[in-house]
Amino acid sequence: MVPPTGRGLRRARFNSVAVALLFLLSGALASLGPNLALPVLRSLSVHPPPPSSGAGVAARTPFAGGGTRVPLVFTYTVTFAEQGLPYGTPWSVTIYLPGGSFDSAGSNTQYATISLANGTYTYSVPPLTAYLAQSAQGSFSVRGAPVGVAVPFSAAPLYPVTFSAVGYPSGTLWTVAISWNDVAASWQSFRFSGQNLTLSLRNDSYSYTVNGPGSYGVDPSAGSFVVAGGPVRIALTFHVGRYGIDFTENGLPAGTNWSVTVNGSTNYSDTPSVICHLGNGTYYFAVGYLPGYWELPRSGVLVIQGSVVAQLVVFTVATFPVTFTETGLPTGTLWTVNFSGEARASTNATVRFSADNGSHAYTVYGISGYALPAYRGTLSVSGTANGTVLAWSEVTYTIAFLELGDPPTASWSVDLNGSVLKTSNASVRFQMPNGTFDFRVIAPSGFAAFPANGSITVHGQGSADWINFTGVPANGPGPFGGANLTYLVLSTAAGAIALAAIAVVVARRRRAPRPPEE
Repeated sequence: MVPPTGRGLRRARFNSVAVALLFLLSGALASLGPNLALPVLRSLSVHPPPPSSGAGVAARTPFAGGGTRVPLVFTYTVTFAEQGLPYGTPWSVTIYLPGGSFDSAGSNTQYATISLANGTYTYSVPPLTAYLAQSAQGSFSVRGAPVGVAVPFSAAPLYPVTFSAVGYPSGTLWTVAISWNDVAASWQSFRFSGQNLTLSLRNDSYSYTVNGPGSYGVDPSAGSFVVAGGPVRIALTFHVGRYGIDFTENGLPAGTNWSVTVNGSTNYSDTPSVICHLGNGTYYFAVGYLPGYWELPRSGVLVIQGSVVAQLVVFTVATFPVTFTETGLPTGTLWTVNFSGEARASTNATVRFSADNGSHAYTVYGISGYALPAYRGTLSVSGTANGTVLAWSEVTYTIAFLELGDPPTASWSVDLNGSVLKTSNASVRFQMPNGTFDFRVIAPSGFAAFPANGSITVHGQGSADWINFTGVPANGPGPFGGANLTYLVLSTAAGAIALAAIAVVVARRRRAPRPPEE
C-alpha cells in the first residue's frame, strides 16, 4: 500500500484525531453511569426546497431508521373564472375530492379560488335561475403549479307560454297573473286585449290566475304549469253570467303583491285591484297576510245578486307595544326616553310606545345623582311586543376628612350620617350620594378636634374637609385640665393679693402727715 502524501496525509491525520477524541468521549460518558439518558442518533433525510408557488402542509410518516420523517404536501391555487354573468351574480363550483368527499368554491365576482394538492379532479357547476354553465361539469389536473379553469355561462333559454282565450268580448281587457315557484313576491300581472297572450319563460314551475272583463267569468280561473325545455299552451274559456267581486286595496306601496282568496281560489295582484268573477251566491273571502301590515277587513262574506260587488281592503302599518321599565330610581322620580324620535316622560316605572317592524334607536335622558350603564341603544321589533329594562344606580362621591395639626397617636373616627369610620391614618373617606349630612368627629384621648361637628352638602361632586387636632393635658376635666386650672386660680389669687398690697401702700401715703414747715 502506498502511504498517503499531501492532502491525503492531512485527512488521515484528521480522521485519526477524530477517532481518538470519540474514544475518549465514549469513555468519559461511560464513567457517568448506566442511568445517563443519551440521545439516539438517527439518519437525517434532506429534501430539496419546495417550489415558490405552493404551500407546504406537514404530514408525519414512518422512517426506516426509527422515529419519523416529516414530508411536506404542497397545495396550489386553482382559480375558476366565470364568463357571461352580470357583475355581482353569486355562483359556485363543486369539486370532488379523492375518497368520496367534496369541496366548493363560491364567489359573487368573476373569480372563485380553492387550494388543492397535486392530482386530477372533477367538478360540476350548479345551474342559476337565469343562467346555465355551458359546460356543467369537467375535470382538471394540478401538477406543481397554479391552475386556471374557465367557466362560461349563457342565459337560460326561454320558451313560449301561450294563454289562449275563447269566448271573451272583443276589445276588452283580461288579466293573467303568474308566479315563479308560488312565491308571493314573484307574482306579476299581464293585461291583454287580444285572443292569445304569449309570455317567454325559462324552465321552472309556475302558478297563474286569470280575471276576465266585466261580468265575464273564465275557466280555469287558476292553475299551474311547468316549463321544461318546450312551449306550453293553456286554453281559457270565457263565459257570460258571472259577476265581478272587485277588491280594492288602500295603504300599500305601489307594486306590492297582495292576494284575496274567494271560493277556495287565491287571486294575486300587484295593482290596487283584484277582481274575481263568480255567479250569484254567497261567498267567503280572506285577505292574504302581508308581513308588517294589518288588513281590514281580514275576512268576511259577500253576496252576489246580479251585479258587481265592491269591497275595500285597508292596509295599515302594523305596530307593536314597546315598553321601557326603570329600576333603581326613587318613587316619583321624573325620567324621559326618546324612542324613534318621540320623547315621553313619566314618574311611574314604565314608559310605553308603539312601533312597526324594524330596528329603532332610543336615548334615555340623564338624571342628577343616578347613572345607567348605557344611555343609547336600539330595539328590534319583529311582529311581537318588545321592551327593555333600564337599571339605574345611585351615583356616590368621595367625602374626605383630613387631619390637620398635631397628628393623633391613636385612632380617630368620624360619624357621617350615622355611618362611623375609624382610622389611625391621616384621612377618613366616605362615599355619599347627593344630599346634606351631619358629621361628628371623635378625637382620641388627649386631643381636641376642630370642627368637632357640622354638616356637609353633596351636590354632584366630592369634597375634602380639614379637621384640626390640638393636644390638651389629660389631668382633670374641663377645657384647661386640672393643672392649668390650679395654676390659673393661684395666679389669679396672687395677682389679687399684689393689687391689694399696692392699694394699701398708696392709701397710707395719702394719709401720712406732712412735716412741719421751718
